[in-house]
Amino acid sequence: MTGLGKVEFKLSVFRNENGVAFPADQLDLKVIKVWYQNKNAWWSYFADTELKLVPELLLNDEDLIKVDIETVQNYARLTEKDGKISYFWMTAPPEIDKRFGIQAWYRESAFHCMTPNFRDAKTLQPVTLEQGKFKQFFLTVHTRKDQAPGLYKGSVSMVKDGVELGTIPVQIRVLPFVLPQPAAYSNVNKPFLVSSYNCVNLKMFTAQNGNDMELAKQQLYNVLENQVKHNQTMHWIPGSSSLYEHWFTLDVMRRCGMRMDYVMCGRPIRIGNTPMDTVQDAKIQSRLYREKLGPDAMIFLEYGDEPGVGWVRRNLKFFEIYQKEGLDFAIAGKDQVFFAAGHSYRFFNTSREPEDPTSTRLWNEVGKTWVGWYAMQHVGAENPAFNRRQNGMAPYLADYSALCNYAHYLGPYNDRSDTYKPMIYAYGCGDGVIDTLQWEGFREGVDDIRYATLLKRLALEAADSKDLAIEYQGRTALQFFAEIDSASADMNTVRLEMITRILKLKKLLNK
Repeated sequence: MTGLGKVEFKLSVFRNENGVAFPADQLDLKVIKVWYQNKNAWWSYFADTELKLVPELLLNDEDLIKVDIETVQNYARLTEKDGKISYFWMTAPPEIDKRFGIQAWYRESAFHCMTPNFRDAKTLQPVTLEQGKFKQFFLTVHTRKDQAPGLYKGSVSMVKDGVELGTIPVQIRVLPFVLPQPAAYSNVNKPFLVSSYNCVNLKMFTAQNGNDMELAKQQLYNVLENQVKHNQTMHWIPGSSSLYEHWFTLDVMRRCGMRMDYVMCGRPIRIGNTPMDTVQDAKIQSRLYREKLGPDAMIFLEYGDEPGVGWVRRNLKFFEIYQKEGLDFAIAGKDQVFFAAGHSYRFFNTSREPEDPTSTRLWNEVGKTWVGWYAMQHVGAENPAFNRRQNGMAPYLADYSALCNYAHYLGPYNDRSDTYKPMIYAYGCGDGVIDTLQWEGFREGVDDIRYATLLKRLALEAADSKDLAIEYQGRTALQFFAEIDSASADMNTVRLEMITRILKLKKLLNK
C-alpha cells in the first residue's frame, strides 16, 4: 500500500452550546510543509554546513515547494499567467546561488521570491497522504471581539473522490473577555512595545518582484498587516527608505492598524554638523512628525549602533537638541551605554538573554525608558516553542518592556550558509507573506504577555480590596507570577493557569 494520494481536508460548521456558529471566514487551516533547512535550524541561528528535513512553512498548497528526498534539494514552483509551470532550484550551493547586496546590511539569493508567479493558493488544497508518513496541520482561529463566548465544536473531515474517509473532532474555546495590548510586568500602565529590526521596504520589494512599484506597495501593506496579526504592532522604518517612502509607510502602518502613538524611525538626521544645523534639522523633523502623528506621539529616531562610551558622550549635546523638540533616540548595545548616558535614551536594546534582568534593573531605575533585548538568540531558530518562550514570558518576567530583535526578513529561502543561517520569521511571496511555525510561536509569546497583563491588573486591583477573601485571591495571583520559572515552565500550563485565575478574579470583582 502506497497511501491515499491527494485527500481534501474540510472544516465543518463550528457551533457553541447555544447553537451560535463561529464565522467560517475566521478559520484558517493550513498544512505544515516539511522541507530541507539548515541542520541547526530548529534550535539556533548559527549555521551548519548540511541540510535536514524540518517542519516550517504553513501552506495552502503543499506543492508550491517541491522536496526531492533523493538529492536533498528544494524547488520552488513558478506558475506563469498562461499556466506554464517551471521549478527554481532553491538549495543551490553558495558558489552557484550568487547573492547580491540590495542594501549594505541585506543580502538575497538568486531566487526572487516576491514575483507574481510565486504565490500560495488562497485556500487549502488537497494534501498527499503517504503510507507510513505523518502529515501535520495548523488551524489558526481569528476571534472577533463580539464573538459569543463558549465551547465551539466541529470537525475536520477527510474526503477522497467525494467519499468521506473519516473526521477529526476539533473544539474552539472562546473566552468571555478581550485581551488588552501588552504592558510591562512592573508597571501595568506602561505599554510593552513590540517591534523588530527589518529590511521591509519598497526598495527590497521591487528588487524581488521584477521592479513593479505598484505591486511593491500592495506587498508592503500585506506584510505589515501580517505583522499586526502576529502581535507586532510597530514597524521600524529602515533608514535607507526614501523621504517619500518614509511618509508613505507611516500611512500604510495606520491603515494596517499599527500603533501610531509610539513610532520607530530610521530617517537620517544631522548629528555631527554644527549645532545650528542640528537645531534647524530637529525643528523641521519635529514639525513634520507632529503634522503626521499628532502632538503626543513618542518618536524614537535611530542613530548609532552598539557604540562605545566616547561616541555616546560626544553626541550627547546633539541628542539634547532633538529631545528639546520632542524627538527621542533608540540604540542597541551593552551596559556601557547606560553608564555613559542612561539619563538620555528612551529606548535601549540590550544584548542579553531575554530571561536575564541585569540590564532591565539598571534602565528601569532611571524610568521613562523602554528596554528590549536582542542577539541571545537572534531570529533564526524555527522551533515555535522556543520562539514563544523567548518572545513571551521570559522577557516579560525579567521586566523588559519591549521586543526588538534582529531581524524580520522575508528571505532568502536557501538555508545553505556559512556562519549564520538566514534570520527569518516569515517568507516573502508574490502576494506578501508565507507564515511559519516560528512566526506563530512569536505571536503566542506576545499573547502570553497579553494574558499576563490582564491577570496582573486584576490581581493588583483585588489585592487592594477591603474584602480579605478578595485580597487573598489577588495576592495569590501575584505569588503565581513570582513562582514561574520562565526558562523551564510549560507555557501551555502557564497560559491555562492564567485563564483560570482571570476568570476567578473577574467574578470576584464583578467585571
